[in-house]
Amino acid sequence: MQNLKDPLIFIVEDNSVYNKLVVSYLHSQKFTRVESYLSGEECIKNIGKKPDIIIQDFLLEGINGIEVLKITKKIYPETQFIFLSGQDSVDVAIN
Repeated sequence: MQNLKDPLIFIVEDNSVYNKLVVSYLHSQKFTRVESYLSGEECIKNIGKKPDIIIQDFLLEGINGIEVLKITKKIYPETQFIFLSGQDSVDVAIN
């Protein structure tokens, strides 16, 4: 990670309410470098900012969470991912 004390965190969640909740929680925990996106495409357009962590939904319209992971890891393999999902499928969890 580039900056362990104040990592750049991308939130990628297409539900605006959940997106705002995650951003608000991170700010309450003193994370100041948080950027939010409502789609995988928006995230990829901004990937040049070199995020340290991407917290994202698994199912997104257009480019899904796995594709965001694959594209990002090719460019910045050190970026860490946290997936959020309401899916109850074991296959989703394994992926």
